Amino acid sequence: MIPGFFKEWMDAFGENNLLKISEMQQSVNKMMNIYDVGVPFVPYIKNAMKGMGIIDCDKVTFPLPQAKDEDSKKLMEILAGK
Repeated sequence: MIPGFFKEWMDAFGENNLLKISEMQQSVNKMMNIYDVGVPFVPYIKNAMKGMGIIDCDKVTFPLPQAKDEDSKKLMEILAGK
């Protein structure tokens, strides 16, 4: 989802399609909420990548916290645009 989304966004820039750029920017703004799910953000980004099937394992080592199930749910909702 994400790579295709950003390719479409860059294509809109190439076409100077300001309406499409604006609409997509609003989605990007919502996606930035992934950084608010937990601190530091690395375990949560890894968890989101696992949820999207980009990586197989989201394990982190101490002192980083492991993302919880409710964090995973929040991340997937954000990435789904909810």
